[in-house]
Amino acid sequence: MEEKKNNKALKIVIAVMAVIILALAGVVTAFILKGDDDKPEESSATEAVTEAETTAPVTEAPTEAETTVITTTLHISPTETVSFSMDSEKSDINEILDHDGNKTYKAKLSEFAKPGDKIDSFVFVFYAEDGSSNISSYKGACGISVDNSCKAATDDGWYQSDDFEMDVNSAYLEVKWDVPGDIKDYVNISDKGYIEIGYWWGGLQKLRLSSIICNYSTTA
Repeated sequence: MEEKKNNKALKIVIAVMAVIILALAGVVTAFILKGDDDKPEESSATEAVTEAETTAPVTEAPTEAETTVITTTLHISPTETVSFSMDSEKSDINEILDHDGNKTYKAKLSEFAKPGDKIDSFVFVFYAEDGSSNISSYKGACGISVDNSCKAATDDGWYQSDDFEMDVNSAYLEVKWDVPGDIKDYVNISDKGYIEIGYWWGGLQKLRLSSIICNYSTTA
């Protein structure tokens, strides 16, 4: 009887110990599981802190404004004035000059040059009236319009050359007159300015003025 009581008591102790062991096992398991649950949170928190540190805006110290100085060299080409020698012609005049009658012929200077040009000379081309007779000799003069400020003018607004003469053994004659240097800057090249050729005397009474060639200088 006594032995049965002891066996029963032993079984109760074993059962209690089993319950305690199971309880402890449950607590340990719960603790382990709780520890595992806490680690992701810690990791997430750590990652959040790391991300915050990584993505935190970086404030750079303001830099001073840079000033760029551009130096431009202005190249000015020198103005060059070029002078050209030109000639112009009034042809097919066919004016008959008679040293006993119609002794002169006038042409407008504007037919040969323009204001600003410098007239250097004129060439007057003559033929015998009949086209074949020997002209033999020529005597005449030239006149040209000049500005009123021209001190070399022989009359008001006019310059008259001295008489000149030449000999020729042909039915063809060229009379060249060089414009004097002291009136070149004063020649009145306009519709009111004229060049005139005169025939005072010669081997033939009549000559045919065929054309006038003007030699002048212009600038560009």
